[in-house]
Amino acid sequence: MDELSQFVSARLDEDAQAAETLLGADARIGLKRGVPAPRWEYQTGGMIRGTDGTLHVRFTWVREAEHIVRHDPARVLRDVEAKRRILDEHAIVYRDVVWLEDDGEGFEERSAELPVCGRCVSKNAAFHSRGDVPEGPCVTVHLLALPHDGHPDYQEEWRP
Repeated sequence: MDELSQFVSARLDEDAQAAETLLGADARIGLKRGVPAPRWEYQTGGMIRGTDGTLHVRFTWVREAEHIVRHDPARVLRDVEAKRRILDEHAIVYRDVVWLEDDGEGFEERSAELPVCGRCVSKNAAFHSRGDVPEGPCVTVHLLALPHDGHPDYQEEWRP
């Protein structure tokens, strides 16, 4: 796995761990058995309870409650899983890539096995020049990293 994908994967691990720590023991055991985490719901009076009945917040203002409920652990875990699938879908693979090169007497076809996004660069892809070959992680992976640009391990060259 390339460095950028490792960075994104580590941030997803952190998000999942933070979400899981807010779940009770029964919910965490359920997750391991494939049972979805209980969702959090705002109730009259400022309380937030899980769909399993667990009280999570005794009182909060409506706007805060809306934010908390929109980012409850169940949603965060679904979001992490979706992003992991996107990351897997856009994993780096080594592919034979073809491009044209001007050798001074005309264009000649060149090729090499290069690290490219397995989703964005199809097998037997051909490009106008070597500079057009999108080597390394694609823009999708760069965009997955962008929300974490404040992290100390984020590298500015990853910014899309």
